[in-house]
Amino acid sequence: MNVEFYTRKTRLISIGTILAAVINVVLNIVLIPKYGYVIAAVTTIVSNFFLFVFHFIIVNYLLRIRIFGIRFHLVSLSYVVIATTVFMVFQNYLLMRISALVLGTICLYSVYKRTK
Repeated sequence: MNVEFYTRKTRLISIGTILAAVINVVLNIVLIPKYGYVIAAVTTIVSNFFLFVFHFIIVNYLLRIRIFGIRFHLVSLSYVVIATTVFMVFQNYLLMRISALVLGTICLYSVYKRTK
């Protein structure tokens, strides 16, 4: 969204945000009666993902500004998914979570150093 602010295309921000909000509301109306309030967290994650997609499309294709490529976003998303999975699997084992965090930090640092 900062790119849209910088380029003074604030109407584009509203379009992407409204679309994501509509997705969230529709998913909540459809899914909460069937699956309960816990699904509201999932629908929020889904709508935030669509918010990212909308703004990515706006910046890359409508404004034609390339800051980060799709590869960067996919790698970042995979790191988040892996870290979340590890923390969920080891949620009752604090030492394992701390070990995974340290190991992940070392791996990310080594990747960062290799790319410089």
